[in-house]
Amino acid sequence: PKGYMANVSVATYTISVSKKFAPTFEPLDNFENADLFAFLLKFLQDRNSPLNNKEAKFLIRAHDPKVDGRQICGIVETGDYGYSEELYDTEKKQAAYHRKPADAGLKPFFYIFDLPKGETHGLLILQRFKTSGIRHLLMGYFQSYFEQHYPNSSVHIEPIVHPKIWQEFADTGSATKIRLRKFNIPQDVCDMMKQNVKPDDGYVEYSIIAR
Repeated sequence: PKGYMANVSVATYTISVSKKFAPTFEPLDNFENADLFAFLLKFLQDRNSPLNNKEAKFLIRAHDPKVDGRQICGIVETGDYGYSEELYDTEKKQAAYHRKPADAGLKPFFYIFDLPKGETHGLLILQRFKTSGIRHLLMGYFQSYFEQHYPNSSVHIEPIVHPKIWQEFADTGSATKIRLRKFNIPQDVCDMMKQNVKPDDGYVEYSIIAR
């Protein structure tokens, strides 16, 4: 339906892996002797059973992902629960269903990952519906899952900005914040900390912010 399609959009991101706090990226198929493609596929397959966040009253479920070369695509369903409401049939003009607090209304969202071999960056495309999406939910879970298995590495998901928008920023925009980062901690600062912190355990960040 035209009205439905007008509310559907896609968001694009890059996905990459680096050693913790490192300024450079690792090959997607060879970080810590692992392949992000295989790791991500297993994560999605394990989500085939609904993941129920009882504290937030939120449910997420990934249907069996499809694989084509080094592309993974599929549907993720998400929805909240914990409240009751009445669903109204606008055609029959009568109540259709009374939703109970235990019912979770699951909305489907399409996703596709493209993780080329030998490259440091892959592509992620996520469907959005109106203002809803699954970027923070799905990838938040994945980043936590990733760090549990590879604590010495980080996975990065960054939005892709169209070149025309970048040019518009360059022509008419202005910088309000400059962030400088050094990818290690000075030894004298490490010595001041109570924990056994080493220079490679973190980074130093300095921000200049315009009022």
